[in-house]
Amino acid sequence: SARQGLKKIGQQQLEQSIERVIAGPEKKSRAKMSDYEKNLVSYHEAGHALCGYLLPGEDPVHKVSIIPRGRAGGYTLFLPTEDRNYMTRTHLRQRVIMMLGGRVAEELVLNEISTGASNDIERATSIIRRMVTEWGMSDELGTITFGNNNSEQVFLGRDLGRERNYSEAVAYSIDKEVKRMMDECHAEATRLLSENMDKLTLIAETLKERETLQADEFLALMEGRSLEELDQKRAALLEEQKGMKKRRPKPQDAAVSEANSEDVPLEAQAAEAEEAVETVQTAEPVQASETEDAIEEIPCIRDENVVASNGEPVEGETKKAE
Repeated sequence: SARQGLKKIGQQQLEQSIERVIAGPEKKSRAKMSDYEKNLVSYHEAGHALCGYLLPGEDPVHKVSIIPRGRAGGYTLFLPTEDRNYMTRTHLRQRVIMMLGGRVAEELVLNEISTGASNDIERATSIIRRMVTEWGMSDELGTITFGNNNSEQVFLGRDLGRERNYSEAVAYSIDKEVKRMMDECHAEATRLLSENMDKLTLIAETLKERETLQADEFLALMEGRSLEELDQKRAALLEEQKGMKKRRPKPQDAAVSEANSEDVPLEAQAAEAEEAVETVQTAEPVQASETEDAIEEIPCIRDENVVASNGEPVEGETKKAE
């Protein structure tokens, strides 16, 4: 907030700090990204976001960005709406489909694949392998746990993590089942993106223009609404955080009386008060000699009630005003 010159800490600044801890600082100072790479990253992240949006059991999209952070060229954040202590087979399968959405988008749009999906493929493979070997979620191999968890007793020369307790034939069946489940998820991601190519293009083109899409902006795109209203609300919020919001000025001069305040609008009263204050502040000081000359030039008046500065009546027909 201080770097941006804000006087208040808002939700957006808190989210930026969380993203900085999770994925690292933004690399805005890096050399300008080429148009081809920008196009590739935009469609890659759009594929993740669109698959997550179309899958009913996946968490809502919270943010999509093509600004590099840490080792990631772009990222898509999903924010769960509730605590989840257990993962079902359907939810795990949908998560794998979402992870493969970036690679599938590259294949469909660019007819090319890149190294940007390396971490996605690694995590997807890990999930499916654990579904088969640890959680008994394979119809082919059944509810069997393959391998002993040996993480508590790690010795030199022994595999770290799990000890193999099955034959080569079972290992072949595990690899075959993992590949089958991965191919099914890849085919489902391809079907989802192919049937919604217009939305995929819309998300990617908007990302190339804005570089970042918040949750409300992404949802507006999916529902066919304009982003102008959201931009105006965000600009008003940022102006309020900067302390630039105009407050109604208060009258600062006695010239604005209570009687006039009933007939004259407050804006007009405030404007007159400001002009009066500026007039007093910009007036040039009067010298002593000029004051005496001005007093001498005041015409005499005839009044029997004129008194001197000490409070005593002044005698005579002509009296000078003090």
